[in-house]
Amino acid sequence: YIHNSAIEREVWIHDGTNVSICCSIQPNPGVDALFIFVNKNRFGALIGGPPNVRRIDSRDQTSREELPQWQLDSIDKQDTNLCVHNPNGAGLSLQKSTEVKCEVTTDQGLGQISQEELITVKVYVPVAIHANPEPITVVEGETSVLTCEATGSPGLHLQWKAKNSDIILNETQPDQNNQGGSQKQLDLFIFDVKAKQHGEVYVCEASTSYPTDAVPAKAEFTLDVALPPTMSASKLIVYTNFNASEEVNVTVTGYPVPAVQCEDLRLDDGIQVATEPQGGVMLYRLQVPSIQQIHLHRYTCRAENPFGVATLPVEFTVAPSDPVVLSPSQTKYADYYLLKWRTLSGAPLVNATLNIEEYTGDESSGSLYPRSAQNKTVVGHRTQTVALGLHELDRMRVDVWPSPDAQILDSSPENNSEYQAERERTVWYHLTNLSANTEHHLTVTVCNEYACEVSKPHVFSTLGDETVDATVLRLSPKDAEMITGQLIQEASVGYNLSPNLRSGIVDCLLVTIGIPLLVLHLTQMVY
Repeated sequence: YIHNSAIEREVWIHDGTNVSICCSIQPNPGVDALFIFVNKNRFGALIGGPPNVRRIDSRDQTSREELPQWQLDSIDKQDTNLCVHNPNGAGLSLQKSTEVKCEVTTDQGLGQISQEELITVKVYVPVAIHANPEPITVVEGETSVLTCEATGSPGLHLQWKAKNSDIILNETQPDQNNQGGSQKQLDLFIFDVKAKQHGEVYVCEASTSYPTDAVPAKAEFTLDVALPPTMSASKLIVYTNFNASEEVNVTVTGYPVPAVQCEDLRLDDGIQVATEPQGGVMLYRLQVPSIQQIHLHRYTCRAENPFGVATLPVEFTVAPSDPVVLSPSQTKYADYYLLKWRTLSGAPLVNATLNIEEYTGDESSGSLYPRSAQNKTVVGHRTQTVALGLHELDRMRVDVWPSPDAQILDSSPENNSEYQAERERTVWYHLTNLSANTEHHLTVTVCNEYACEVSKPHVFSTLGDETVDATVLRLSPKDAEMITGQLIQEASVGYNLSPNLRSGIVDCLLVTIGIPLLVLHLTQMVY
């Protein structure tokens, strides 16, 4: 029972501190009695007035057993305050409050209750975040889990935000009765972390409902995005020549910055050529001052950091690369094809062997192309060797770029130009006396003075009924491509030439083959 005029108040106690609760209501000295209860257990009484104040310890055995941590003030005190105390707040619960009640009763405690006071004792725990301030390391592409642990009561609430943002990324749900536990944990999942998220800061904020003016606790978590190493090179196969000086640029990324080494090869200390992504882009120069036989094999370069290993093969060879045919798949002529292929070689080219099988229409067979239908018949086969050396080159039938004399100059140890480093060789060839309405299967075997390499099979068709005229064959193959290449090749697939292009071709023809031959050639063009 609570008196209608009862005074009610709350007292908040810092967890772990001494508790002293005193009645604020006072009895009439010598007339009334004052009683104090803890959780409905009578603890003591105050009777009389100064100088004859009497305090009575009225705890029974049950009260002493249930509430051993609560004590009544000394009965020898002569003031009129009636108090109970609890050293260090022992036994107080964060989830359940303690009730202290004071009653003033008339007739020295034998009459009615004239005043009543209800004091609710609650415990609070100051909010605090327990976090590791070190950056949170996560590998690019993986999921980062940021964990925030906090203590505090009542109403402990946690939330995650990106720094300088008001958007809540995750938060705890409110507890019933605004109490709940004094410790909570809240995770923030960041999926598929990108390199650009390196250095992003996320803030965990923890607050309680009491004290109402308390500043929330905050902790910042910084993403440290680790990058496994990557490696690339300006070239993986170096087509070189003996005594040539070679340099390969190796580009490396990774964070932390990887350690880099290439087996048995000299590698400089590296320079940073870009600051992004984290760790930067490092450029290392792999140098061989003079290529010798011992260098002609595949080396392995390796970049390593705590989050991975990247390897990169770098090979030095004096052999040419596999030639790649660049010509289109058909020509408008019945007996002619302008053949063009490209290869890489550090040494000057010597010759090329053309191996051609012919099939009527789209029929295909033969040992050179085992995937072809076996019930078809080869209608022609020929092999011809094309000289590509400086002194054997037939410049009216074959063109090489760079020219053989330039190739010899390029291969000298003194010349290490950027163009020479690529060693790209392009060859054009007048392929004549072909069978009409025929599908041709071609391979090119190109040789320098050290080795030969073979192209993938190339298929082209002579589906036209027009024979090549002498005008085309009077041009070197390279000039034929530059001046009439689109007429020879693209007309066969239905290209329409623009007026500007036609005008440019005509100008070139005037300079190269003269007006009479130009008139003859223009009669074959469709404007």
